[in-house]
Amino acid sequence: MGEGEGDSKGTAAKRWLESVVAKPRSQVSSTSRVVGDGGFFNALTLWDLRVSLTHAGRALCSFRVPPHLTDSDGNWIPGAMSTVIDLVGAAAILSEEGELRVSADMDITYLSPAKIDDEVEVDARVLGHKGRVSAVLVELRKKRNGERVALGKLWMASGRPLIKSSKL
Repeated sequence: MGEGEGDSKGTAAKRWLESVVAKPRSQVSSTSRVVGDGGFFNALTLWDLRVSLTHAGRALCSFRVPPHLTDSDGNWIPGAMSTVIDLVGAAAILSEEGELRVSADMDITYLSPAKIDDEVEVDARVLGHKGRVSAVLVELRKKRNGERVALGKLWMASGRPLIKSSKL
């Protein structure tokens, strides 16, 4: 990797994640199906996500739990948490590898509830790569006291085919 190349990947990851967050409501429709363009569900779930850092296999963000992503008891709903984990994990890989990957396997442990207006820190770190697959650990913590809300372990795969040299 050349000097400054890692920074451009980090910048690209930050730009991609911020574009999903900043998607204007007028451009978001319930018929949007392209994940990379920040479709309806992604924009709805990440509406107020703030990106602090994307660099060398790490993405660090903060998020205030909005009322529209909570259940009747005021708890942040697990489906919305999984979307945040998935997309911030993808941004961590993008900051290191320079390409978006898709989730092949996701395991989330929910540890404690986050409530409406809780400020949550989202910290994604790439653990390693094997072929076209990358492992990412994403931790959700309450900013107020550092209490873990959830821990997500992702295996994300590249959609690009591996090019093997011919033995002919």
